[in-house]
Amino acid sequence: MSPTPTRRRSSFGRAKWPPLTQVSLAEFKAETYFEDHDHEDMFEVFYVLSGAGRFAITERGSDREWRRREVAAKPGLFLHLPPGVQHAGLTDLGFQFLMLGAAAEADCSKTAILGDANGSACKALTSFQELQVDEVEVKGLKKNPKVQRRTLLPSGGMPKVMRFEHLTVPNGVSYDAPREAGTQVFILLTGWGGIRLGVKTGLFEHHAVALVPQVGAEHPVTITAASPQLTMLRLVVEPCPIIHDEL
Repeated sequence: MSPTPTRRRSSFGRAKWPPLTQVSLAEFKAETYFEDHDHEDMFEVFYVLSGAGRFAITERGSDREWRRREVAAKPGLFLHLPPGVQHAGLTDLGFQFLMLGAAAEADCSKTAILGDANGSACKALTSFQELQVDEVEVKGLKKNPKVQRRTLLPSGGMPKVMRFEHLTVPNGVSYDAPREAGTQVFILLTGWGGIRLGVKTGLFEHHAVALVPQVGAEHPVTITAASPQLTMLRLVVEPCPIIHDEL
């Protein structure tokens, strides 16, 4: 087997839009893998888009003993990987997954988490989390119940990330982003449609990423599904000095 991915495409990298350190798309061809590693100062999320494989996760439990387990990778799998959680991946047939990272400050670093017997210093979610998105409770939006919302992480689960949601928008339906105190990040997972920011419009397709500063009455954001179904991730992060961009 080869340790080299077919392709890794980054929408942006470390320090460009804090607190996010990366939004990358990893595509591994058949019979490839990536080796065990962890991160000192980054929380990471994986979201499997297509294909099949396995992730190996090694984590220290509350009893301070290290344990390793395998997680089957299939579309819709969501993994939350705090600093110090070792992870590796293997695929026989090939798979594609999204990687998101958020910077960890000193009290949430690997050194701090593993050295804290009580686990209380870091306010973010410091344990490994695994879930299948289609098994998460669905909540319709009050203003538009046709749009389905699933909460993947609690507020603050990743440092300075106030919301982490999965949204499903059916064909012809528009999602109007609510007003927020932070920067909104929209990541297209499946389908395609249109996006409007104020008077500007554009296509939203092919795993596009849209970053939008604080949304208010003067700059509303609307995403309309043109495919049978559009799915996307929506994050709200603490305000950072960016302008609207679509990548």
